[in-house]
Amino acid sequence: AETDAYARSYLGITAEDDLADAIIEAGMQSKAQLFIMQMQDYLRLGRETRMNEPGRLLQSNWRWRMLPGAANEALAQ
Repeated sequence: AETDAYARSYLGITAEDDLADAIIEAGMQSKAQLFIMQMQDYLRLGRETRMNEPGRLLQSNWRWRMLPGAANEALAQ
């Protein structure tokens, strides 16, 4: 909760605004030469598609694959 509040304050958004969208937008609009994010977050696929869960040794860690058709023209826009 404290981390979320700090992030919202830093990004200038309210509790009603979507934090993930704000983080993605801020990263894409930054002056950085490279912005890296997980495709699962961009596609809004939820926690069950997490590629890695820190502190947990799971067989599913680092095994996520994007389904064919998930990246389409609408997403590119």
